[in-house]
Amino acid sequence: MVETAVPAPTVTARWRQDGGEPMQCLLFHARHHDLVVMARPTGLDGLPPDRLETLVMGCGRPLLIVPTGAPMRALDTAMVCWKEARDAARAVFPAMPLIEKARRVVVVSVGEDEGGLPDAVDEVVRELAWNGIAAEACVLARNGCSTAQVLFAAAASHGVDLMVMGAYGHRHLREVLFGGCTQRAIEGAHCPVFLMH
Repeated sequence: MVETAVPAPTVTARWRQDGGEPMQCLLFHARHHDLVVMARPTGLDGLPPDRLETLVMGCGRPLLIVPTGAPMRALDTAMVCWKEARDAARAVFPAMPLIEKARRVVVVSVGEDEGGLPDAVDEVVRELAWNGIAAEACVLARNGCSTAQVLFAAAASHGVDLMVMGAYGHRHLREVLFGGCTQRAIEGAHCPVFLMH
């Protein structure tokens, strides 16, 4: 616990108690920190049920969602969920300190039934190599499943300890109504998920 601004070689934390509208206070403080770590809501606690969506959309900082009640494990395998879009690209750089700690990194792309985006995935793997990260490329077909189903099945089969993904590549309302990768991650990923919008 650190109360004054001093360079520290480890992660620091500080306790702060504020008054006022809870979500606005949370957004204010989220915007002024490197990373926001939140668990999924489990009951009434004074914050709105859509707090995670609001944070992802409104804080401009990465959000790490940890499963409620799940034991934290060492970061063995990280999975970078890649699509050739701005939201995926925006997520990778702020996640680099975590990706660098993983023993194994898998870059996963999901395409149409004929295949994924091999050139894009290979390029991400090459860029990670410039940062000293040896990553594996994994291009998956949908085979009639949703992108979210394919990604979360891949995460389970690779024993992923952290998923890194861009948030709300589709319009927020569309994802809330029809589902999508971001909504699936927010509502119940089995492992921690690093999101950036």
